Amino acid sequence: MKKQTVWIQKHCGKPWFAIMVNLVLLAVLLALFSPAYETNDDMGLCAIVNGAKGSYDAHMIYVNYLAGLLLSALYRLTDAVAWYALLQYAVLFCAFSAVTYVGLRRLRTSLPWWVFCGILLYFAFEGYIRLQYTKTAGIAAAAGMLLLLDAVTEERVRWRSAVCGLLLACAGAVYRLPQFFAEAALLSGIVIYELLRLRQYTKQEAKRRFLRYVRTAAALLFAVAVLYGADRLAYRSEDWQRYEAYNAARTELFDYRFPDYKKNREAYEALGIDENAYQLLRGWNHMDTEKFSQEVLEELIALKTPKSVDLDFLKGFVRKVLLKLYTVRSFWCFLLTLLVWLLSARHRGRDIAALLGELAAVVVLYFFLYYQGRYLRNRVDVGIWLAASLAVLWISAPGKRRESVKCTVAGADPAAQADIRGNLAMQADIGENPAAQADVRGNLAARADVRVTPETQADGRCRREWKRSLRVLQRAAGPALFVFLVLATYGTWEKRLRINNASEEQKQSSYREVLEYISADKEHLYITKSGAVSFAKSYGVFDAIPAGITENTLALGGWPANTPGYVEKMREYGITNPFRDMIGNEQIYLVDDEIDVTMEYLRTYYDAQAQAVLTASPGKAKIYRIE
Repeated sequence: MKKQTVWIQKHCGKPWFAIMVNLVLLAVLLALFSPAYETNDDMGLCAIVNGAKGSYDAHMIYVNYLAGLLLSALYRLTDAVAWYALLQYAVLFCAFSAVTYVGLRRLRTSLPWWVFCGILLYFAFEGYIRLQYTKTAGIAAAAGMLLLLDAVTEERVRWRSAVCGLLLACAGAVYRLPQFFAEAALLSGIVIYELLRLRQYTKQEAKRRFLRYVRTAAALLFAVAVLYGADRLAYRSEDWQRYEAYNAARTELFDYRFPDYKKNREAYEALGIDENAYQLLRGWNHMDTEKFSQEVLEELIALKTPKSVDLDFLKGFVRKVLLKLYTVRSFWCFLLTLLVWLLSARHRGRDIAALLGELAAVVVLYFFLYYQGRYLRNRVDVGIWLAASLAVLWISAPGKRRESVKCTVAGADPAAQADIRGNLAMQADIGENPAAQADVRGNLAARADVRVTPETQADGRCRREWKRSLRVLQRAAGPALFVFLVLATYGTWEKRLRINNASEEQKQSSYREVLEYISADKEHLYITKSGAVSFAKSYGVFDAIPAGITENTLALGGWPANTPGYVEKMREYGITNPFRDMIGNEQIYLVDDEIDVTMEYLRTYYDAQAQAVLTASPGKAKIYRIE
């Protein structure tokens, strides 16, 4: 056993060791849990590139066009492989391997092992098992920038690590650019800490390091700017510009709330929107190109009360966000790291300043999210608290940068000498800087004459007892909090256990039956109400999705609606307004789980005599012809 321990300690700081650890971790998680997409957005993105709609389009809208090019090319090779999920898994695996590599190098001799293991396990579960592209972006961006910081803050730049960190951070920007900038802001605690460390160097050395940091940041921003520019070039056509203007208006309403109907009834009715139409619209059925055109959506946006940052707004922020953070599971991981720092023996000025800067960054970011109207979303919060936790861990254990300085302390109590050396070594990250080493030697020489007196002996014993108490608290409180985290997240991971997934597989089979029935009937176009047909509920993360499975379907809403491909399909069937043109059209069927609401809408605005005739009921779906 001793040999194995020595072997692990010898090799755990190497890249291949971090990779092996994450291979084991991934295998264990996939053996115990059944992965699933956290939201249906991923299946919507996947359907754009995988040929399910009859085309392989690289315009993924929220994900960089370059990723779309890669995925669409892979799906053209074969649709028997779940390339969309595998690419995210590859990015996540690289991210967690990077976090493990940096963590083992810096933390293994400074913090209890369970701290890092607990954080890695929780965020790996969130990434691998509850897959979501925004979450993947946050994890990749945080891990990439951590690896980059680790490489450039050493005495000599480790170029391979720096390049890998830059590429990984760029992968996060490719998946979701706003999330990249959020994680960059939340690693500000590390930046503050490293900038404050520059004071221990000579002016020349401090300037050299500062310029290195600036060049690194500039290189990363330049790479992200190139990726953004490539993405924007892909959307420069008139059709895509039209879609983006429409989608911006749709997003403002559906993602950031509608104006209240009761308070704005007259304005709604002036636009020809009664309460039934309002409920239909809010239910993501917005593709009535006449009643819910872009102009109408913009008029609805104008009804919204402008936000003002006043006292009531600030009270709402405190009540709805800051006091609700306890409901965010990943926030408890941050508290775990903060507890470890509080129970450590070192609380230097730059540590405190860096932590205050980190807390300020968190508050500012959540204030911005609250102002926008979208906050406390797990897919966003996971990346936020991973970055914040990594920043605190860095501050708690900044790595092995201390040069041991030999000196002779004459006439001193051995225990007091050891205490002096320990304190000085803890207070001075001197690296290989000769000036800093000389300064430490001078301090040691000046303080070397430690006389043995009852007072100094008592003081030494006091300090040693205090440090011992802190270590005991770390060992006791940490595991207790870790167990609490496991219990608090029980409802999340218990549902994903493979032994509990039999009912979910049955539901998938039922939803897939509907898609297969529709796909077999290529002679008709099937218009689907929101929720009536679920592509996301029909297939799992690693399922092979047949090309063309939804080629003859047209959804009545959602963010993929009204894209150039969507408009082209409407033209194929001679449709300009799906709501109006389905009436009396024998080529079109409607899949609807609330037919009464739809018929009331059609009779009010288009045909008072319209009737719905049930034609089929595959699975749990209801298919109608509108006469």
